[in-house]
Amino acid sequence: TKEQSCRRVHAYVKENIAYCGTSDKSDRVRAAYMALFVEGMGDCYSYCAAAWALLTRAGIECLEIQRSPFEVGNAHYWLLVDISATGEAERWYHLDATVLLDDGAPDGCLLTDAQIDAYSRMSPGFYVYDRAAYPPSDGRIITPTPQLQEDE
Repeated sequence: TKEQSCRRVHAYVKENIAYCGTSDKSDRVRAAYMALFVEGMGDCYSYCAAAWALLTRAGIECLEIQRSPFEVGNAHYWLLVDISATGEAERWYHLDATVLLDDGAPDGCLLTDAQIDAYSRMSPGFYVYDRAAYPPSDGRIITPTPQLQEDE
């Protein structure tokens, strides 16, 4: 299923790219290639680009999201993915393949708007973005986040 593919790609990217805090953000395909096959490292953009490349190749629609940089002073990148089956209504979820260093961080795989909002309250502004530019997530939680449970 698309959900299973997302979970596999998420795990693969997290396990095969080391975080280094910087990357070339001029070309998403190049960033994915460099992170996965040449350098084996990158920043959140590299993780996002690598997940995007693998997921789109698997036929999963992905929208790249960039955190509003004015909120916390720097950018962060992740995806919104549609895991609906053919003929079903769209089912969008957040997928952040970046290895987050915060012990309270959720896994980042297939989270709802409410879950990323809860994390943004723990880590102020982390997942703040222009909501009007993207479809809302599906409200059904398919990745439990016990570390955020009190906020969900």
